[in-house]
Amino acid sequence: MGLSADQGSLFFALRPRQWIKNLLVFLPLIFGQRLFDFPTNLHTLLCFLLLCLAASAVYLMNDLFDLEKDRLHPTKRLRAIASNRLRPRLALGWSLMLAVAALGGSFWLKTQLGYVVLAYLVVNVFYSWKLKEKFLLDVFIIGGLFLLRIVAGTLVSDVYFSHWMILMVVLLALFLVFSKRRMELSLPGIDKGARPTLFQYETGFLDQVILIVASSIAVVYMLYTVDVRTVRLVGNLHLMYSIPFVYYGLFRFLFLMRSTKGVEDDPVGVFLSDGLSQLNLVLWALVCLGVVYFGL
Repeated sequence: MGLSADQGSLFFALRPRQWIKNLLVFLPLIFGQRLFDFPTNLHTLLCFLLLCLAASAVYLMNDLFDLEKDRLHPTKRLRAIASNRLRPRLALGWSLMLAVAALGGSFWLKTQLGYVVLAYLVVNVFYSWKLKEKFLLDVFIIGGLFLLRIVAGTLVSDVYFSHWMILMVVLLALFLVFSKRRMELSLPGIDKGARPTLFQYETGFLDQVILIVASSIAVVYMLYTVDVRTVRLVGNLHLMYSIPFVYYGLFRFLFLMRSTKGVEDDPVGVFLSDGLSQLNLVLWALVCLGVVYFGL
């Protein structure tokens, strides 16, 4: 299947910057002290790549489902399919190919992983088709999809992953999705036909929920650092030194979400455009690696 003039549009329609979400599969590997364990680290890397294929298949499919609604949206109307820069038939073909490749590769790598990726694809089909129109349920489904990423990482790294960390990831997903809803409501000129469910969320309600979830993330992460199993694994309480970075990251994002009001509607875009947030994440990762692997 040739790409011809659609090549550049197809690449952006795959949403490569959203692949950053799939980095969650590395958390069980890192905190399970198997980062330098070959071939486990290679299997996790392959899992990451396969999830990226599956995610891109889903994004193409979602754009096909939402074609008419996206054309009413102030920013989504610029997407490749909605703006007629990418032919729907070509997008459908690539979506199916990527989904088959992701499924085949996952079952080849590990049977249980194949079922997880299958569940990820099936849930996304129903989400794009109907469930995204259900108030609150849409947010919790996305939280469940984040959980599937953690399950995938746990399966390929073959480690026990802390229930605190799993809960924190789900809370982080809720935080990002509620924040996205809040940012979308701030966009000027958004049409109710673009996303009817969006207007069931009131800004006051979203502000309260975002603060509750952000607080929960911080508390759950603190509990993880002092959990008996965590302390036994790393040999000390020094993971507590990473707590300030979690607080800073949350506070920084809340600040950026308000300062970019009416301009940006994607939390990932906010993160990728802010050097301080990226630096904070790197420092958090370095502290965690130093404690988990070098007993600092």
